[in-house]
Amino acid sequence: MLGRLATATGGIPPTIRGVILMLFSGACYAGMAAIIKSLADAIHPLEMVFFRNMFGLVAITPFLFRRGVRGLWANDTGVFLLRGVGQITSQGLFYLGVSFATLAAAVTLSMMQGILLAIGAVIFLGEPSMLRRWLAAGTGFIGALIVIRPDGTALASLFGGGDDMSLRAFGAVLVLISTVGYAALSLNGKVLARDQPIPNIIARTLIIASCLSFIVACFFWTWPTPTEWLFMFLMGILGTAGNAMMTRAMVLGEVTVMAPLTYVRVVWGALFGFIVFSEVPDLWTWVGAALIVTAGLYLSQLERGQSRRKNT
Repeated sequence: MLGRLATATGGIPPTIRGVILMLFSGACYAGMAAIIKSLADAIHPLEMVFFRNMFGLVAITPFLFRRGVRGLWANDTGVFLLRGVGQITSQGLFYLGVSFATLAAAVTLSMMQGILLAIGAVIFLGEPSMLRRWLAAGTGFIGALIVIRPDGTALASLFGGGDDMSLRAFGAVLVLISTVGYAALSLNGKVLARDQPIPNIIARTLIIASCLSFIVACFFWTWPTPTEWLFMFLMGILGTAGNAMMTRAMVLGEVTVMAPLTYVRVVWGALFGFIVFSEVPDLWTWVGAALIVTAGLYLSQLERGQSRRKNT
């Protein structure tokens, strides 16, 4: 698909093509979240986790056959078992959170992953600790709190009480916790990539996550209707396509131009939330989103500056 798209847009400058791909990538991710939210009343989020991992595994199977499966399994099975548990836990929290929170809030809070990665790199990978990095991270967390606006009533949703606002706050908290899990998986993947190919890491994680999530999904199983099958397949396609488009865009254009465009997901999330669910983000959601985006962009500038200094 990307090959045909590249042929059709061959006359467009690479940077512009990269920008277009980044815009479509954001739409894919926000669209996937919209599907998750729309299916939540019919299909349990933990069942959707299984289908997401299964369709992801199906998508990479042809690639594995081309490369061969030799060396796919190593002696660190325990590490990948933990990765599988971490992946289905993070996905389950995100899917459940999206079903309660507004789409704009959920997509906005998911953008905290980059900020959490920067902090995790300092704590666990020994990267330099700079005051500016911590100030940017603090700004991002303030933005997250503004989006969530937690209060005591959010806890009532745990016991079947609370109003719509408390349920939305509770869902937003779940999304934020899931983002912590995704950031931890990314840090672990960065460490594992030092010794083994990235496709192997992805494949082994998906295999284990698919098996574990199937066991969990059996407790909440509902057979999807033909329409729900179609939407879940589309959910897997959108997730895979979004990642592929973003990766290709980073190759076509300068990272300094492409990286900030990841935050276009916030706009797509608000747009899909309005069109599909009639959700209108309030002023504080936009204020929190602005702080998160600003912090993320500033951290990316710090990372690029540090990288240039290392290379000189």
